[in-house]
Amino acid sequence: MKMTGHKLLGHLNDYFSRGDYETEIFLMLILPAFIFTLVLLLYKGNEKGEKESFTALSDKDFEILENIRQQKGLEEFDRDFLINLAATNAVKPIHLLINKEIFERVERILREELAEEGKNPAQNKNMIYLSKLKKKLFSAKS
Repeated sequence: MKMTGHKLLGHLNDYFSRGDYETEIFLMLILPAFIFTLVLLLYKGNEKGEKESFTALSDKDFEILENIRQQKGLEEFDRDFLINLAATNAVKPIHLLINKEIFERVERILREELAEEGKNPAQNKNMIYLSKLKKKLFSAKS
């Protein structure tokens, strides 16, 4: 059975065009929109939790934070520890350094988290260090 190229293309066209073309058009419109939405959600999800705490501070806030650190006699490690603690608890680092109530709230939250994990807050290095920082920061005010 000999078949010419024109007949072969005609048979292929008949075979593949049997489906409903409205469904194919609908899928061609919906599929890219779905993929775009999925990529957008994945991109937004990763961006939310992975902000670095140092880049989240403006230059002015960092300068104020540095001045407070120097006035209170804190080391750079102390500042970094408090910035990370503030970022974890969604508090501005400056408020953490100057407001005793906010500092105590963050301290209480950390203590509760440690208790939920089954760890002893009195023996945790972060809690011990946090109590030393509290004395440095608020001893003159109390």
